[in-house]
Amino acid sequence: RDDDDGLLIPIEQEAEKEAIARAVAEWRANKEENKEQDLPEEENIYPEDPDDKRIEQVDGEPAPVLTSHVAVPSQKDIEEALLRRKKQELLERYGCLDVKQELLERYGCLDVK
Repeated sequence: RDDDDGLLIPIEQEAEKEAIARAVAEWRANKEENKEQDLPEEENIYPEDPDDKRIEQVDGEPAPVLTSHVAVPSQKDIEEALLRRKKQELLERYGCLDVKQELLERYGCLDVK
């Protein structure tokens, strides 16, 4: 915009309002004309997978959704497992055989060779 004296801004605003009003009036007129016409149904351009479980069944009811319940370990369980793993790593690195045997008897799940 080349408006040093402030004369163009009000003129441009008025012209913009008139242009918007014309565009809205034209859109409304076209909308009324298009309402009377039968619009063709849109073609489905996405391929359908017959094995897709998300697609509703033929009778209109959604397919039953199966949910499996998985036990989530608590914070305490996770801490204990990490502690056992850390102890096992330390024993493998620095431990003696007697301590390894004792832990094997206690927990029964350590991989002691």
